[in-house]
Amino acid sequence: LARLAGAQVVLTGAARREGAGFVLELRGRDGGDDRPLFTVSESARDKAELPAVVDRVAGAARRKLNERREDLRTSGVEVAAAVSPSLEAARAYFAGVDCLQRPGAAGASHAVQCVHLFEEALAHDPSFALAHFQLAYIETNSGSREAWRQHLDAALRGVDRMGWRDAALVKAYAAGREKRFDEALGLLEGILARSPEDRDTIGMAAWFAAEAGHRDAAIPYWERLLALDPDDDSNLASLVEDLGVLGRQEKLRQLVATQRALPATPERTDAIVRAMVWVGEAKTALEFAAARLGTPPSPLLSNDLSVLRELGGDFEATESTYRDAIARRPGWPPQRWLLAGALAAQGRMREARGVLDAVEPHAEGIPATAYPAVRGIVLAGLGDARLVWSEVARIQALDTTATHAQELAPILALLGDVAHARELVRPLPIESPKRRSVEALAAWRSGDTVSALAALAAVEEVAPSGLDTIYPCFLTAEVSAAAGHWGEVLAATRRFQRLWSCWYAYGWISSRMLFLSARAHAELGDRSAARGEVERLLHRLRRADADYPLLAEARALRRAL
Repeated sequence: LARLAGAQVVLTGAARREGAGFVLELRGRDGGDDRPLFTVSESARDKAELPAVVDRVAGAARRKLNERREDLRTSGVEVAAAVSPSLEAARAYFAGVDCLQRPGAAGASHAVQCVHLFEEALAHDPSFALAHFQLAYIETNSGSREAWRQHLDAALRGVDRMGWRDAALVKAYAAGREKRFDEALGLLEGILARSPEDRDTIGMAAWFAAEAGHRDAAIPYWERLLALDPDDDSNLASLVEDLGVLGRQEKLRQLVATQRALPATPERTDAIVRAMVWVGEAKTALEFAAARLGTPPSPLLSNDLSVLRELGGDFEATESTYRDAIARRPGWPPQRWLLAGALAAQGRMREARGVLDAVEPHAEGIPATAYPAVRGIVLAGLGDARLVWSEVARIQALDTTATHAQELAPILALLGDVAHARELVRPLPIESPKRRSVEALAAWRSGDTVSALAALAAVEEVAPSGLDTIYPCFLTAEVSAAAGHWGEVLAATRRFQRLWSCWYAYGWISSRMLFLSARAHAELGDRSAARGEVERLLHRLRRADADYPLLAEARALRRAL
């Protein structure tokens, strides 16, 4: 391995008991011919001395390796300070690191399975800064803001005791979470200048570049990770998302071809089907995902199949899937929320409301404010701003600082309640997609359609897959339809068809987009296409509530045709 890597020296360590104490030994061998170069060893009287002995062994080995005195002086770190004086805490911590680094194990869903190891480390050493950092990193995606912020603050308090790389990584993460992306990326590039193959650093740089809206800068980082380990499928979905957003169709096709030639895994298949959707091959993606589902079926691919069926307009099939999932896990709210979304797509809003009312807000890991937020998202399909605002009021009664209320702001603005929408997004930065979309819709409501469409186009460039609740291309379609820009309605519809169904509003938005597309075809003189689409919509709405607004609009359009 050393010869393949071009390494000059191989270091191997050993530890053994000696009476009541221990002996630690480190041997250096030539990486080319396996010739012994040096051996250093140190003794410890008991476990408490072991961290200091590790430091002495490391220092002796570095001197044997002829490191410069200046490097030795500036980069010396005490293990007890940088890691932990508790061997039990250190053991649990490194078991957690191993857990995170298993092949194909990245991502919040897997990382949650490693949390207990870092929590065990903190049980032995509550001030263990690196363990706090790992929990902050994991819980950013899976936990509450309070939890990850507390862990990140604890990590920052210990940053001066860390090695230079870990300290820079923690500072970069803190800067990125506070939207200081240039500072974060500068720190990460500093690490990569010295350790160009540091995978954690490359991954964080890709994430923050994408978060900053610089997806073109994120792509080379994702590609570097893939080049380091072509078999690692953990970042493929992120690479696909960034290529898709930027419209890199040829690169997506190349990626699909190379990934299909590799062994099948759920993560790899997920990335392939998402890439197929981005290039407009949703039907092929459905067939491909179904062929790779496996026995027992992968939860990830089962979810993909549901999404792909929704993309194809088959909401009755997804309804059945969600009901089966609820039967298997009755107390998990997201499955019921997905079912409500599928019912809303069919105009069965009374049933959807009943499903939402039956959800009991007590699931671990889901904040109480999420429940009224989802209700507002789904019930927005009725087109009544008052219903949505009543859910915002429920959120604010639970927690005035909750960000879930902001997720409903673009919907409120679309439905005409611009004043409340602006009030909700006022705390957000001016350049945030939600605030920009609300201001765009406010401009439209005040008669400035040109500025509204330009602003929505800018939002779609950085956040095409949605603003947590709603898709910018859908907003563009609504504004364009109101202004009679029917060609832009059809263009927005085509862009929508290449997006992944990822929000609970997808169902009713999909039906609304089908209606707008049918109307656009009619206005542009293609009555055959218009009839086909309105018939598809009416078939989807055949069990809709009699007073569902979209049903009346679709019937009126059919009569006109």
